[in-house]
Amino acid sequence: MSHYLLVSQIERLQLEPTSHCNLLCPRCSRTDNGQLNSRLPLTDWQPESYEILFSQIPNRQLKEVLFNGNYGDPITSKNLLHGLEHIKNNTSASLRLHTNGSLKGTEFWKEIATYFKSDKDRLVFSIDGLDSTNALYRVNSRFPKILENAQAFIQSGGKARWDYLIFDHNRHQVDEAQKLAKKLGFIEFNAKKTARPVNLKNSQQNKGDSLEVTQSVNKYGSWSDYIARSSIDCKFRNHVRGLFVDFQFDVWPCCWLGGPLYFADASDPRRKELENLVEHYGPNFNSLAHHSLDSILNHPWMAEELVKSWQMQSPLPKLRVCTRMCGEAFEASSGANWSNSHIQSL
Repeated sequence: MSHYLLVSQIERLQLEPTSHCNLLCPRCSRTDNGQLNSRLPLTDWQPESYEILFSQIPNRQLKEVLFNGNYGDPITSKNLLHGLEHIKNNTSASLRLHTNGSLKGTEFWKEIATYFKSDKDRLVFSIDGLDSTNALYRVNSRFPKILENAQAFIQSGGKARWDYLIFDHNRHQVDEAQKLAKKLGFIEFNAKKTARPVNLKNSQQNKGDSLEVTQSVNKYGSWSDYIARSSIDCKFRNHVRGLFVDFQFDVWPCCWLGGPLYFADASDPRRKELENLVEHYGPNFNSLAHHSLDSILNHPWMAEELVKSWQMQSPLPKLRVCTRMCGEAFEASSGANWSNSHIQSL
């Protein structure tokens, strides 16, 4: 058997407890031509979701629990604080949570700071510019409100990081933003290359620090040949020993693989591949609402066929998203663990 992971090997969980968000970022999968993606189910985890999940993993095994995903901002989840409390009381894992930071009042941010006071905990504010630029990509965000919330969090003892996606329209403000982050009490600043080129009214397509796929795959002749021939070094399996649990309470190897199922574009090959996968195995094959975590990891797909597909040894095709995110030619992720992030202590 070529298991993706066994329960005893899990060291990191990435959770997306909600599909709700207050923003409409142009390149986010929840956005479709400036409006909310109509295919996206809007749902939240229930309080018992945390009990069901964490009761199946040995308490001291987990190193990190990350709140971040494809569609929702964790701060919008009505049961978030319950989840944080449960994790702190029942595991030894550090916490990391990513948010746009422009929701809730300052009292909420003072309260949530109590869960992010250890040196390894981080609440990450995703702020892509200053007052004049952040909302160009983070559509509907409110920069003054973000700073007010961040200050309430930091002044209450919470450990905060500022993540800054670099676009052509905001690259001139990186240094100023870093200085502001230090002044406000953020302990880290992360200037990130992005795989999200945008064509905004006030900006051009990304250049320079953006991720140039074409040059990286030229030696293969075409993108299709690269998908077929590239080896896979799975980041979540081989480097962080992680799993992703989405807002539907479905288990996926990683957030990148689970995300395309609700893409708005029916012609997107990644969506088609996920739809074919679910059709092949049937709905709920990876659902924690219907199966134990152990049985999901011992399902034929997670126990054998996914890993074999990377070597083209499975009747199921290698998924495009696997090669895009974990192929050999280029680095497509700007996550904190990978090379397109540049985290600096302040």
